[in-house]
Amino acid sequence: MGLISSSVLLYASLVKRAPPQSGGPRCLPDQILAGDPALGREGDQANDPGQHLLPSCPRTMGPPVAANRITTSSREGEVPVAPLVSVIIPAYNASATIERALRSVLAQTYGQLEIIVMDDGSIDDTAAIVERISREDPRIILLRQPNEGVATARNVSIANARGEFIAPLDSDDIWHPLKIEKQMAVIVDGGSRIGLVYCLSRFIDEHDIIISNDGRQVEARGDVFTRLVAANFIGNASSPLIRRCCLEQVGGYDSSLRAHGAQGCEDLKVYLAIAEHKDFDLVPEYLVGYRTAAGSMSRNHASMARSWEIVIGEARSRHPELPLWLFRWARGNYYRWLALNCLSLKQVCPGLYYLAIAIVHDPSDSVSLWLIRVIAQLITRPVKHLRIMRLPRKLYRVIWGQSSVSSVWGMHYVDVCHAVNDGPSTRPREYYRQTTVRSLTVRSRDRGAEAGKLCTLKRRAGS
Repeated sequence: MGLISSSVLLYASLVKRAPPQSGGPRCLPDQILAGDPALGREGDQANDPGQHLLPSCPRTMGPPVAANRITTSSREGEVPVAPLVSVIIPAYNASATIERALRSVLAQTYGQLEIIVMDDGSIDDTAAIVERISREDPRIILLRQPNEGVATARNVSIANARGEFIAPLDSDDIWHPLKIEKQMAVIVDGGSRIGLVYCLSRFIDEHDIIISNDGRQVEARGDVFTRLVAANFIGNASSPLIRRCCLEQVGGYDSSLRAHGAQGCEDLKVYLAIAEHKDFDLVPEYLVGYRTAAGSMSRNHASMARSWEIVIGEARSRHPELPLWLFRWARGNYYRWLALNCLSLKQVCPGLYYLAIAIVHDPSDSVSLWLIRVIAQLITRPVKHLRIMRLPRKLYRVIWGQSSVSSVWGMHYVDVCHAVNDGPSTRPREYYRQTTVRSLTVRSRDRGAEAGKLCTLKRRAGS
């Protein structure tokens, strides 16, 4: 008996000293619980049969980051852990707006954040402002590089990020405090099939006053690739929340567009690449204030036009099965938007040039409605203050299919309820086109199954 007891004690001591087995990286479960920001706490999966883990995602843009298992057990003493979200902010000579952008991130109700600001070779006080604010909150990280463009700045930021979710923010835009919290609830509830969640945006001026709502945005969910080809309904780079593994799978943002003088549609290219394999979802609330300053990239119409042609041309070459009329509608939509953008800046010659391109490729919509809108604005603007112009303006709205202007226009962004949506309505013709485009897809069930199996094999090999 003494010999047996000694053997048992020796075996127990060896087991106790044995190091734990190392496993591959883990991904997040399909539920999100806000809680302690401390990382690395594991739940008791054996006592929680409802808990399950998603397969790990391959990483190519940075060092592997061990995801944390979130316990759904409510036993006393266990603290749930929320997933980490990395906010990436490329900044170039953004001293006038970077503080407002950072303050909007620090005001988020979702606290599990890291905030990476990439100073892309600024020659103003951008870096000094970020350093000053970072002393107030250690979650802010300042990185610097020579001026290499927004795509490279975002890619380097992602490579240095630790979060499983990436939230881009332009240095001149602002967020509503509930943005990340609401988007995280949607993307985690949707599970691994959701690669991106976007929200609606309001246009603001340099003083954060609301100018209008982003009329390009529509409520699109699920398989949205063809709808993205027809029009970039996400609207801007500050709107989406993206799974990091999806960004890495598509190779991040394309920095080669800058070499061709074609910056501006790097975000659209990423959205299209993710939409080929993943579903999108939406928080139908105005959670982004998108600034339309005169010096912003979206006002560089020549670069934007070249960028769009390259991105859509690549999408068409990858999917020759898509009908020609889809790309004609897309070109008409985009160049009508460029035309109005130029005309709003009183750049008449390029505005008329882009309008002519829109008419050539999509005459039915451009001539019947957009041309009427442009002419009506040009004619009525000098005399719109006269009482006699009230009736023509009402008729114009009826023809154009719009409701009266929104009650929030002219108000400060932070003072407006994010759920208010009483702006111009979508025209019946646009509803018809959205329905038609929604019927197209570049996926098939067999292709989706094969892609899922391939992704699983890659994850297993990586782990």
